[in-house]
Amino acid sequence: MCAALLAMSACRGSFEWEEASPASQGLREASLEQLWEGLVPFQTRALLVIRNDRILFERYAAPAHENTLFSVASVSKGTVGALGVLAAVDEGLIRIEDPVHRYVPRWIGIPGKQDITIAQLLKHTSGLEDSEEGGAPHSELTGWKGEFWSYGRDPRRGHIPYLHARDKAKLLFPPGTRAHYSNPGYAMLGLALAKSLKRSRYFDLGHLLRDRVMEPLGVGAHEWELNRDLISEYNGLRLVMPWGGARYTARTLAKLGRLLLREGDWDGKRVLSKSALSLALTDTGDPAGKRRPGVPQWVPGLGFSLNTMRQLGRLPSDAFASMGANHQVLLVVPSQELIVVRLGRAWLRDPDGGNKHAGLVRYLSDPLMNAIETENAPIPAGPAASALPVGTERAVLCWPARAGTLTEMRSGKKFARGSLSGNPLRPVRRALIDDGEANAVRAEAQFEVDLPLAGDWYLWARLLNPGVKHNPEFAPDSFWAQLDSHDQRVLGNMPGDWETWQWRGTGPHPLLLATAQAGPHTLRIKNREVAVDLPADAAPRIDVLLLTNDPRYEPADEDCLPQLDARIPAAAPVPQSQQIRGITWDEPASVRRFGRHADNWPATAAGEGVLYTAYGDGWAFDDSESAPKLSLGFARLSGSPPHISGINLSSPSGEDRGDGTRGKKASSLLMVDDVLYMWVRNAAANGRAATLAWSADRAATWNWVDWRFDELGYPAFIQYGANYSGARDDYVYSVSPDGPSAYEPADRMLLLRVPREKIRDKGAYEFFAGFDGHEAPRWTNRFDQREGVFAFSGNCARSSVSYNEGLGRYLWWQQIPSGLGGVDTRYVGGLGIYEAPEPWGPWRSVTYVRRWDMAPGETATFPTPWMRDGGRRAYLLFSGDGVMSLRGATFELP
Repeated sequence: MCAALLAMSACRGSFEWEEASPASQGLREASLEQLWEGLVPFQTRALLVIRNDRILFERYAAPAHENTLFSVASVSKGTVGALGVLAAVDEGLIRIEDPVHRYVPRWIGIPGKQDITIAQLLKHTSGLEDSEEGGAPHSELTGWKGEFWSYGRDPRRGHIPYLHARDKAKLLFPPGTRAHYSNPGYAMLGLALAKSLKRSRYFDLGHLLRDRVMEPLGVGAHEWELNRDLISEYNGLRLVMPWGGARYTARTLAKLGRLLLREGDWDGKRVLSKSALSLALTDTGDPAGKRRPGVPQWVPGLGFSLNTMRQLGRLPSDAFASMGANHQVLLVVPSQELIVVRLGRAWLRDPDGGNKHAGLVRYLSDPLMNAIETENAPIPAGPAASALPVGTERAVLCWPARAGTLTEMRSGKKFARGSLSGNPLRPVRRALIDDGEANAVRAEAQFEVDLPLAGDWYLWARLLNPGVKHNPEFAPDSFWAQLDSHDQRVLGNMPGDWETWQWRGTGPHPLLLATAQAGPHTLRIKNREVAVDLPADAAPRIDVLLLTNDPRYEPADEDCLPQLDARIPAAAPVPQSQQIRGITWDEPASVRRFGRHADNWPATAAGEGVLYTAYGDGWAFDDSESAPKLSLGFARLSGSPPHISGINLSSPSGEDRGDGTRGKKASSLLMVDDVLYMWVRNAAANGRAATLAWSADRAATWNWVDWRFDELGYPAFIQYGANYSGARDDYVYSVSPDGPSAYEPADRMLLLRVPREKIRDKGAYEFFAGFDGHEAPRWTNRFDQREGVFAFSGNCARSSVSYNEGLGRYLWWQQIPSGLGGVDTRYVGGLGIYEAPEPWGPWRSVTYVRRWDMAPGETATFPTPWMRDGGRRAYLLFSGDGVMSLRGATFELP
């Protein structure tokens, strides 16, 4: 293999490993020494053991050292192939359920091969034969298998393995029926990935990994490499080898393990979507070969090996690994917060025989688990709080609760269902076992806090309690809080009918936590309630923790924004537009507010200067004392900005009541052929599903379809001119986050269409399904074949699209749901505006701000009749501060 390497540049991140003694994190140092001594005879070159973000043991065999780049062989299948697919999934470029022939048309019509999916390539269940032959060295192989491995010896043949995998590798069994390790399968994965990236901003897989994974992790160019001789050009594609050839330092591999352990989150920044990683690390029940009792055996995940059958010695069932030749191993044990890297030049051979995994168990995993202290293991520490000084005698410390490290504790006989920052507590998710007499798992989080002053300290938390909607008789409503060894105090005491985040201490008053000296202290937050079996989205949640020494201080969201802004992506997920360079907003003082409290305000143009709109959770333009508060009400707007007026429209057949998720609400309106259509969210419980209604008499009466989209939570029509004039064709288009909830952000946006004469026919709707070989959009009526048109991991929520006829561009307003606001950004939050020449893109950023200079509202739209000056001038209608708001905007053109 040639020595020339492709080095990928990266920006340094703030995270660095800390070092600690094994005993401080519950491991026996002598046992780790014995582990190392047992590995040395197998030419082990590096061993790294990390627990709770602390390096406990790090050894290298000379001349290797901390900065040595190790060739990791097939560990690349996980760290290059699988992570590359997951990043591309987040970008909306590929789906794991896609048939491979979508990217490799040569397989269309070939029995068996045309049925292979991306997931089956990742899991080695495609049926493609391997390019190995009885363990013979690659240099001794003949025929196509020899040529498959020849690219390292002859760089001119770099694309050969991909073509042999496509054309010469036989199908040994029907795809998905068995597991069989296949290097050609990963060659096909590389070919499909290269084709999926062709229309993106990434020139190859290495570029994708650098931008989407390595740079966010702070991995420098000297810490990882892809071999230049293993990259080739073929038919306009840059082919990067995803089955081997990568080189990393041991610590870089450990960082990738940390990313997987934290489910794609990197200290509050979402690097890979949780949903994509969940797919990769979940046993889907697909064939894994015959289970052989007593024989070490992994279950194939999507690029990673899983221990869900618990056949790897003492390793817990949640352990997973990425492995290569000579037992190059990245091992992660989430339930133990363990990351282990072993790199060497020889297999860990079991002298008693057995398969190759028997040596891994005997010399690595079992000694590792034996090194763990089972008694009094310490609770991992979370990050230090950030101080917000308020004068010399007053202090406020605020930090996001989600950064705390969660761990197990033992108490009670039923499961506690609590969460921090809306995520289910890790032990509850991983250990749903109640064995009667034994105690079930509860959990706690620990934070290290440096108090600047001595005296009484008070605790506030930003809390949400949605559980009562699932079980009105019992809703968990509080946590335990404890500073050092002081008495535990009850935190929260939340009422059971909350719909929004609220600050609580001991009820609505500050919680006196303890009298303490200045200096470092430990704060623990624990589940207090032992709840009934609630779903995760019903759990009580803590979003932000705040300490103060001022008993009169009342917390405000704005106090914590500097600390929490880091949780919001700093840049737009797509490149800057060259057609619209930005937006100049009218001064804040010019913004007009209308009516009483009410939010939402989707609008559509009916002609003659009239817009129809819908509002929610308020009164809109009716200020009488007897006016009902509606979750779904209607209004008509007239006039020309900034001088417009509104009037409520009574419609008993369309109106609904119930705040938050308890009432139906409009996500979008559209006037087509003098008929008013409405997408209605919250069609099912818990703010999920969407349905459709229509009115032929300008919102006076409404008719409802007898179906709903359970898969879509917030669909929105694309707006053209008045009464749908100026539409691009005879279809009605809509966009929606790819998820069933109007309150939970998704990872990507979907596009769907329906003939304008069949809007009420569910069966007539089609979903965007990628592009054909001529770069034209493909459509499908099968939801499971959908593809995204816009990807932004964990940040795709409420939105609206309007066609700017003067500029010939589509404008997509999107809420930025991260940070304190969640999807409730009526009072604080940001927004993104993107443009494209067609509804399916390519989308480019016009403006992206994490914190707008005023309340952005949780919904907004650019009404098309209010676009002037050839499209350069427009007005944004939004629900800022919980009322209808209007702000002018001027688009900056080249």
